[in-house]
Amino acid sequence: MANTGYGACEDINDTTRTAIENRQKANASPAGYLPWQTKRKPWIKAYSCATEGGAAVSNGLGDDGITKLSELYHSSNNRPLPGITGFTTTEEGTHGGFKEGKLAFVCWTKEDFATLSKSFLTYGMTITVEWGWSINQENGTVAKNGFAAKRCVDNDADLMKAVAAHQSNTAACYELMRGQITDFSWSMAANGSFEGECTLTSMAGNTAKSPIKIATKDCTCAEDKTEGKSEKGPTWNIMQILDQYIDQCSNDDQTVKYEGVVTGIGLTSNVDSEAEGAESSWIFWSKAAFNYITFEAFEELCVNLQIGSIVNESGNKGTTRGQAKATVGQSIPSFVSSNQKFASLFYSNHSVLRPGVKEIASGDPRVCLLPGSKLQQETIDNFKKNDAYKSATSCFNGTKGIYLANILLNINMIKEEFDNCTANTGAGEFMKRVLSRVNEACGGIWNFSMVPYSKAENIIQWLDVDKGPETITTITIPAYGKDSVARGVSTQTESDPDFQAQIMYGANNKNGKGGGNKSGGVALWAGGVIDSYMDKMRVSSECTAADKKKEGCTTDANNKDIETMSAEEVIDVFQNLGSEVSSDSVASATRCVHTLAKGETADAITAEVRVIPVPISLDLELDGIGGFTFGNLLTINSLPNAYKNWYFQITKVEHKISNADWTTNLSCGMMRKI
Repeated sequence: MANTGYGACEDINDTTRTAIENRQKANASPAGYLPWQTKRKPWIKAYSCATEGGAAVSNGLGDDGITKLSELYHSSNNRPLPGITGFTTTEEGTHGGFKEGKLAFVCWTKEDFATLSKSFLTYGMTITVEWGWSINQENGTVAKNGFAAKRCVDNDADLMKAVAAHQSNTAACYELMRGQITDFSWSMAANGSFEGECTLTSMAGNTAKSPIKIATKDCTCAEDKTEGKSEKGPTWNIMQILDQYIDQCSNDDQTVKYEGVVTGIGLTSNVDSEAEGAESSWIFWSKAAFNYITFEAFEELCVNLQIGSIVNESGNKGTTRGQAKATVGQSIPSFVSSNQKFASLFYSNHSVLRPGVKEIASGDPRVCLLPGSKLQQETIDNFKKNDAYKSATSCFNGTKGIYLANILLNINMIKEEFDNCTANTGAGEFMKRVLSRVNEACGGIWNFSMVPYSKAENIIQWLDVDKGPETITTITIPAYGKDSVARGVSTQTESDPDFQAQIMYGANNKNGKGGGNKSGGVALWAGGVIDSYMDKMRVSSECTAADKKKEGCTTDANNKDIETMSAEEVIDVFQNLGSEVSSDSVASATRCVHTLAKGETADAITAEVRVIPVPISLDLELDGIGGFTFGNLLTINSLPNAYKNWYFQITKVEHKISNADWTTNLSCGMMRKI
């Protein structure tokens, strides 16, 4: 089915909101907005940061405000001047956000092609593309800017501030993208022209895709090098860092501090022979050390400092962790690891996850721990050596959620996931695997996704995209009627194989698999409509009263439904987990936390079928407009009544600019109104 429940919302900026309202008026009263209806035309301009011999290779490509026909040609040979033939942007990623653009151009002489190939057909060159309408809704001229003093100098946060200010002055009839060339192509036509196309990827997109296993110089001590060799071969610095943390966790206080902040701890527990994620101790054969690093330290030391492109400290290029903190904002203690400036970086210590319906903890110390959880403390109290845990900063911010940065990750688990990576595994994918293990250990309620920060696209954040916002502003877009601003509206459902199997079982079945609230079958969306052919379907594995039971079978008293367990019994499970970490104790604890986190109790399950509208994705095509970003919430005025309590969240923004038009396409997922 279509994705639902996105909660990592962003407010729609005032400029875009006002532009939509004014376009409504323009369409409802065309006589008052005749210039907007008849005179507007798109323009586009591209700039390269390519230099040769210290000088810029070219001044730009595209619309130069030419007013005379003679200005379109070279005076020496009467061949046309180069020009842009089209530009499209889209967004990639789990839920969108990572921008990718394709810029197409044509030139008519070998000399022009020689220059443009250096600027726009060379790997790694930074390109800035700006575009817009010639006039806005109020008949004001939309000026090109170019940001000559910023586009090859400023970090993303400062550039985006300037772009937002200019966008406000143009009534959202302006947009800009900056990225690096990651692919290109060109061809020669029969008329002697050269047609080129380059692919631009945002800084954040390149960082997220960078291989996590980057071979780097060995940074160990010089005296440790093999005799007779000037230096060792390539090594994985991530493993070095994690091993150093394990060594430091073995110190007397078993804590690791960085910039005065505790970023790692060591604990000791009894384990069975099959326990994973623990360092065996030769002193205590029945004990093992569990060593942890905070997610924030893991993100910065094991990812950013290993795969990030470090920018020269002089000037305004790049972003430090401190600058990211000032840009994004956060309310928890953090460390500044090295003050290195990165072209783009992961920064998630502002991310807050859902706290669960009831108390949440990690049911698997081999994966992670959640400091601050009372239930987690029951486990730690039964560890053989646990003093270092007192130094760990709590993950919890009251009832508002759990800070991702303060979750303690088991170092052996990280090493295991790192070993499972191939040479082509990207940094984002590696982090996603680690967070998937964390999610599984903590009840499976989080939905982690990488999303660039909308006001600084070089900052990559990990969000629980299902976490609802406390406050958010939305907008209703007229999609039908004389004041409509939509060119087209479409919806789509996407059933996966599991759901197709449930459809086969029928919308009327309430017996276990395939129907009813507990199983989540299609009856949930049937709305009381019954299919007479597929009535009362069931699968062959389901038991009914007519099925003959085996004689002599007994009920296992220990095989209880977790939702029927008392609070005291749950505490016993977590205390047993602390007494000995084993496959059985972990399985029991993770089942408990799964039920607690999701709030699934016997009382909550009824025979009545809840009816909600079928989850759909929504796609809107609008006249070109700037300012929409991932996370904006919207709805349209022509939806069926069943969807009146639902919003749609933008997960992808696409722009297409041609010689005669500019369109903006919004792809949205469905979520319940807050």
